Amino acid sequence: MNSTYELQLLARLIHKHSLEEAQERRFSRHLKRRATITSDEYRQFVVREERPCHC
Repeated sequence: MNSTYELQLLARLIHKHSLEEAQERRFSRHLKRRATITSDEYRQFVVREERPCHC
């Protein structure tokens, strides 16, 4: 059986790990939002590149 000290250390590790995972999820959501372009930006890109628009 684990001592209370070991259980406290394990709880801290799990808590730290869950905080890190939450931060990674927030960061990946932020990157996904920054990676998407709006339809206006797409049209501007199409016009700038002189490609046919498939809107």
